[in-house]
Amino acid sequence: MKSPFNRCRDDLRIYDGPTPRIKLPKESAGRLRFLDDDEQTALLAAAPEPLRTIILVGIHTGLRIKSEALQLQVVDVDLVRGLVTVPAAYAKNGRSRTVPLNSTVRAALARTFEDRPSGSVFVRRGGQAIPIHLEAVPARL
Repeated sequence: MKSPFNRCRDDLRIYDGPTPRIKLPKESAGRLRFLDDDEQTALLAAAPEPLRTIILVGIHTGLRIKSEALQLQVVDVDLVRGLVTVPAAYAKNGRSRTVPLNSTVRAALARTFEDRPSGSVFVRRGGQAIPIHLEAVPARL
């Protein structure tokens, strides 16, 4: 609602109400933090599959977990060439992109694909899709 009121007041000079120019409060930028090697090792040791592989993909490829990694299909991953393609429908900027895979992620994804030649990359033990709302994911996948 801020934008239309300010536009009416400043540009169109239509609204001349009793309110001053509307400004949004400043938000803190937050704290940018990365896992150190010990934290990463502890996190991966405590995580069950497929959560462990999801974490590895996030750490080593930089894919957004909720909107990119959990949407991946097996056809999007090329283990021979070591590439994963993020479809345009799920990429933040609306353009598909190709991301290289290192040997750690390649090995983890190869284990994931052993029993599943097609479909979603990340599924629960019973073959069900992982819910996109991460807060709805139970503690034990």
